[in-house]
Amino acid sequence: MNDTLGVQHPFIQLRDEQLSKLAALASDRRQAESILATIRALDKSIMADGSGGGKYSKHKSAIHAILDYPDEMGRPMPREQIVKALQAGKFRGGGKGSDTIIRKSVGSFLGAGRGSVSKQIREHNRLVGRGEWPDERFQ
Repeated sequence: MNDTLGVQHPFIQLRDEQLSKLAALASDRRQAESILATIRALDKSIMADGSGGGKYSKHKSAIHAILDYPDEMGRPMPREQIVKALQAGKFRGGGKGSDTIIRKSVGSFLGAGRGSVSKQIREHNRLVGRGEWPDERFQ
């Protein structure tokens, strides 16, 4: 998994190095077992910190995740579609409570009314997209 800057997670790099070692040492069973145990521990660490969980798990802030989906699609999307996509992409773990967090965040950012955050997204024709997108794009 890559983070928002395109840098590979350090645990993934370590895992890949361990896999390379494993391939080179496949004839030594004890060393291969040790390497496999390290790989399993690294995979657990990746999942535990959320960076290996899903497409939107990298986002710490709801607004960045909310903006990411319409940007990827290239057009405004219905609120509920954004909620489902972010949840499927494991924003905040993708569990039961994540849909509520996403819904509240979308509503909050749309209803903010002032400040830079409220201008980042807007809703027109029941579609949510970037604040700077023209009305014609909301069809």
